[in-house]
Amino acid sequence: MTIGASVLIVATTLSWSSGPVAAIATTPQSLTAELQRASGDRTQVSVRPQTGVATFVGGSGGHPLAPAVKATAEVAARGFVDHYGALFGVADPSTDLTELRTFRASSGNSAVRFQQTYRGVPVLAGELAVQVAADGSVQSTSGEALPDLNVDVTARVASSAAADLARSLTSKYDEVDVGLLTASAPELMIYDPSLLGADSPAGSRLVWHVDVRTALGDADRFVLIDAHTGDVALHFSQRDDARNRSVCSDGNSSNSEQCTTPVRIESDVSPYAGPGAVDVNGAFDLSGVTYDFYSSRFGRDSVDGAGLPLKSTVLYCPTTNPSDCPYKGAFWNGFQMVYGQGYATADDVVGHELTHGVTQYTSRLLYYDESGAINESMSDVMGELIDLSYASTFDTPADRWQLGEGIPGGAIRSMSNPPAHNDPDRMTSALYAGGPGDSHGVHRNSGVNNKAAFLITDGGSFNGQTIVGLGEVKAAQIYYAAETTLLGPGSDYLDLFHILPQACTNLVGTHGIVSADCAEVVKAVTATEMDKFPTTPGAHLAAPICDGTAVQEKVLLSDNMEVNNGNWTTSASAAGSGFGYFTGSSQSGVKSLHAADVSSIATSTLQSVFSVAVPPGAATFMRFDHSYDMDSDASRFFDGGIVEYSGDGGTTWHDAVALPGPTVNGYDGILESGAGNPFSGRAAFSGASPGYETTRINLSTLVGQTLRFRFRLGSDSSVGLPGWFIDDVSFYTCTGSSVVSLVPARLLESRVGLSTVDGLFNGIGVRGGG
Repeated sequence: MTIGASVLIVATTLSWSSGPVAAIATTPQSLTAELQRASGDRTQVSVRPQTGVATFVGGSGGHPLAPAVKATAEVAARGFVDHYGALFGVADPSTDLTELRTFRASSGNSAVRFQQTYRGVPVLAGELAVQVAADGSVQSTSGEALPDLNVDVTARVASSAAADLARSLTSKYDEVDVGLLTASAPELMIYDPSLLGADSPAGSRLVWHVDVRTALGDADRFVLIDAHTGDVALHFSQRDDARNRSVCSDGNSSNSEQCTTPVRIESDVSPYAGPGAVDVNGAFDLSGVTYDFYSSRFGRDSVDGAGLPLKSTVLYCPTTNPSDCPYKGAFWNGFQMVYGQGYATADDVVGHELTHGVTQYTSRLLYYDESGAINESMSDVMGELIDLSYASTFDTPADRWQLGEGIPGGAIRSMSNPPAHNDPDRMTSALYAGGPGDSHGVHRNSGVNNKAAFLITDGGSFNGQTIVGLGEVKAAQIYYAAETTLLGPGSDYLDLFHILPQACTNLVGTHGIVSADCAEVVKAVTATEMDKFPTTPGAHLAAPICDGTAVQEKVLLSDNMEVNNGNWTTSASAAGSGFGYFTGSSQSGVKSLHAADVSSIATSTLQSVFSVAVPPGAATFMRFDHSYDMDSDASRFFDGGIVEYSGDGGTTWHDAVALPGPTVNGYDGILESGAGNPFSGRAAFSGASPGYETTRINLSTLVGQTLRFRFRLGSDSSVGLPGWFIDDVSFYTCTGSSVVSLVPARLLESRVGLSTVDGLFNGIGVRGGG
């Protein structure tokens, strides 16, 4: 998620087209003040303090952001962003916001999407969506943009080299022969991790975007290559799976062909009667059910809204490993559906996967971290609503809100009770997945919105809120409006916290939706804590200062890494590696000490000049904040960092994280053996942390010793990534009996403090740092 606070400012409506003004507001602050000064009804403005720019501006029912104009939706939207673009961080909207497309709903409402560009280069996930009512009034605007860009847009890495590296990387991570992979034509983009909800150690940079896939799409990887250095900036699998792959020994024959020679087509009156008829007819019938659902409910013509043929391949098995048959899964490959045996007969699975196609053509939610969890959940929501509207042989009252009850092995998720399948039902759930696996938990963390969808539809009491359900028809309209008009590629759960109520507000007066319904939606997103940080390891991770009733007694030594005070020496075994002071990524202040995870076999060492004497009579701890992005893939760890101590002045070294205590927020996994990494086979910090995390090491067993410390990063030769950022190192003792919270206050705060007045958000709240 985007690290930092969100402030909600209540302001009043002002028309950007209300006539000449003495001065034109041009800064986010002055534009916000302009909204505040105007008399009339309130609007909502959500601002992220790190950038000082808005990510959401919303009106209320009957009180739009700008009044009706006799113009097309595109003209109304363009006028709004040209005037208020600076509020979102776009200095010159007329040149830096390019109209992407317009979505027109059957109600007459429209959503006009704009792409942020910089010197003609598109910004990844830099999109604004303006929602315009049928009468031409602007209802709301959502999205994110990068302010104050200053990027060299001349590539120094050839596009062909970027494509080759992307294919090599995909071959490694997806375990596919490189000869079976094709790369899309590389496209230059501006990439900043903050727009995807990740820490931003490298800031904004020019990258080559390459999609690498097999012919069928069973491997489909999104890759960004730094166009100046050749490092890998980001990569993740964007294949939209119904279930994660598992191995089975049953023997279907291998099938990897696209659907080019169908056994049943639209004009066939009779069902197919040949081999595999159950799967063939299931895919045929249920893709028709899904088409009819989108057509009758929303007036949508197929997944792309323009009649895209619905092709399917059933009884699929991977050609690379036929022993995986029958394949346990299904996926949308960007062009068509692909099913393993038994998966094409489940209506919610078919609806789920085809909804990934709808997402591809609308919000384009990236399949990574929180945006990926929302992507996955939107498919769950629509898949289950399709299931509830269609009477299948699998449906019983007990199966309501169960996902995949008709596939081999039974249901894989529960939307009414996500913890039943080890999925979180709120952001602070201990089940929230914080590690790097599954593209940062896109399947498991879908449980948060799944629970919200259940509450919005059926209602119930949960986490201090009692919600009156709106029913399936209204819930479907709200989620469809959110998907098609408000969500964007990098939307996170904080965005969804604002977007779902706004989607409801924008629909008031249609489909039977009234303003009281939107108050219930507010309760649902509040109950599921979409405005809070996750607190599980790897998500947004803190460590206690002291344990239980103990309090900090004495700080022995601390360093906030803001100045080079002679506390550390550095060494490196390869060019480009090594620790150094870095401005632009920190837990406090503006600096940290950083070492890159280079694409060569190397060791980078940060070693203390100082020594710390461990005193008797009190618990002694080492505590530090760090952020990292190092080469790994799900449960496989290639590069990583370790922390060591020496009790003899640096002659011999021992692993500090292995000390009894235990360590709080220790290593992520074991580095692969035989991969060339200097620390192969050792436990280490590896993978990617979404933000800064805190690790605490108990030194109490070393009482009486005088210690020196070092941080070491080891890399192999395959992939270069941002590396390791270390900040706020401290050594201290704990004693006493006063109560200390085990979770720092910053984690107890919401992402944004809200109260409800007449169905509108009110108040100002600041999300804690991290």
